Order: sequence, then structure tokens, then C-alpha cells
Amino acid sequence: MNFHRLYATANKCYVVGNKLTPKGIMIHSTGANNPYLKRYVGPDDGLLGTNSYKNYWNNYQPGGQSICCHAFIGKLKDGTIATYQILPWNYQAWHCGRSGNQTHLSFEICEDGLNDKNYLDAVYHEAIDLCIYLCKEFGLSEKDILDHHEGNSIGIASNHGDVAHWWSLFGYSMDGLRDEVKKGLSKTNENHVALYVVRKDWSDISSQIGAYAILDNAKRACLSGYKVFDENGTEIYEYEDGVYPELYRVRKSWDDYRSQIGAFINLDHAKAVCVTGYKVYDENGKMVYSPEKKWKASDARHALRQSAGLETDTGEYDLNGDGKTTAAEARQILKNTL
Repeated sequence: MNFHRLYATANKCYVVGNKLTPKGIMIHSTGANNPYLKRYVGPDDGLLGTNSYKNYWNNYQPGGQSICCHAFIGKLKDGTIATYQILPWNYQAWHCGRSGNQTHLSFEICEDGLNDKNYLDAVYHEAIDLCIYLCKEFGLSEKDILDHHEGNSIGIASNHGDVAHWWSLFGYSMDGLRDEVKKGLSKTNENHVALYVVRKDWSDISSQIGAYAILDNAKRACLSGYKVFDENGTEIYEYEDGVYPELYRVRKSWDDYRSQIGAFINLDHAKAVCVTGYKVYDENGKMVYSPEKKWKASDARHALRQSAGLETDTGEYDLNGDGKTTAAEARQILKNTL
């Protein structure tokens, strides 16, 4: 999924901000021959392209109507298919004209002239990915997904025919989408990795700034006003002003910050990426690890001479990054000669 976020903050629906606890997902299509996202999402973020009419849905009442959905799927200016979220998932959207507004997440797929199977295939698979993501995020299943037409048939949406009127032209269906989402969720569950999420509050999904498989990384990303939660919503860490986890930095020498190839909370992770010629330093610049290297006898001889001031110090044998070769370092090199 090629996912982006550009909230329609000027839209009346966003301004009102009624809260939503999602019970399902409703899929729509726009009913107009314009596959480009810029028609509905704006202003231009560099990827969308310019809408000179500015008639996107980031207006108080687009086209004079009180309407909004959670996301759009369509083309960027370069023709790439993408998903744009325009409303927080925990806000009610005004998308179907009936009670489904209070229960369902929603997204619109930008229609073209209904004559391009390749385009439909691309947005269809983008829609599958978005549905899998939303099902995982809100504990839904493929059974909770319908289109506007199906919503009308059970009395929660107005009388529209999307998306069946379009998809059926090329052999696609909502049943097919639900089958693919079911497969995707099953595969996801088999390879499940627990994630730690960083949010202001567990219920405030729109505030999320990251999700991490490693707890220490989640803690490091946690800013003032944010907390770390496990995937069950249990708070396990809260930001403390001025308190930062210690980082171990991998560099050629402490002063050569441009050579840094990583900074890690976990020392073992720093050691794992530390290759010959690099060392691991703590927050104070003290070397805490250097990968073992087998030196030649000539290296030991030069190191001993440099530590005694009998040769110009080349820095080659400076193991702890303090800018000089010491007798202790020379002895260490001698110990590790071939």
C-alpha cells in the first residue's frame, strides 16, 4: 500500500469531529471520470499535483455539500496509485447518508471512464491492502467489509450502486475482495510480530507517531505528551522530560562523527553492526567495544614504538579513539597478533 496522510482540516466533517468506534468498512467509488487524487485531496503536497480549481474536499462544504470520507484511492500526478487518508480514523465520516456514518470507516476509489481494466486492477489491490490494514488496526474481519450498494441493501446507506456497477464490468466483486482480505489476514496472523505503538492516548489513534517491534526503539521515539502502549492497549512507558535512553554509537573514532554508521539503545545491536575499523562508544565517548582483529607482528612492533614516542603516531593503532596509541593498546595488539 502506498499510504499518505493529508487531513482535510477545513472540511466541516473534520471541524465537527464526532468520534467513531469503527464497526466495519464501507467502500465507495466517486462516480466521476477523473482518476486523479488531486481532484479530491489537496492542496498539492508535491506528489498530488496542482488542482487549479481548488475544488478538493479540503473545503468546508465541497460543492455545497456536507460530505467527507476517511480516505481516497487513485492516481498521483505521475500515474502511481496511492491511498490518502483525509480524516482521522476515529472521526465519523459523512459518506453514506444514513446510520453507516456512525459505524463504518469509509474510503472512495477514484473512477476513470470505467474502461481500463489495468487501472481497476491496481486500485482493487490497493483497496485490499487498505482493508487488511484497517481490519488489523480495529479488530475487524473480512465479514465487516461492504460497499455502498450492499450498505443500502441492509438499510444503513442511501440508494447507490457503487462499487458493483464498475467492478462487475471486469469480473471483480466484493466477495472476491473479501476473500483476498481473509487470505491476507490469515497470512498476517501466521507471521505476526507484536508492535509497540507511540500515541498520546491508546484511544487517540490519529496521534500515533510510530509502531516498533523493539520496545527500546519505541521509548526512544516517545516525545513529550506521548506514551508507549503494547498491542493490547496497556501503557508500558511514558515520556520523562530530560530522560533519554543511553545510545551506543558506532564510529571509526569518537571525534569522527561523520563516520557514524549507527546509534543503538541496545549494546548488542551496536556490536552486531560494528565491523573492522569501527568501534562502539557510549554517550560519554568512551570506547566500549572494538571488533577483534588479528594483527601482524609488524603491527605490534609499530604500535609499541608509537606508544613510546619512537615513531610518528599514525592513529592506526588508536583502539579507544582518544587520539593516541597507548602502551595498553600496543599490548592488546601484541596479544592478538597472528
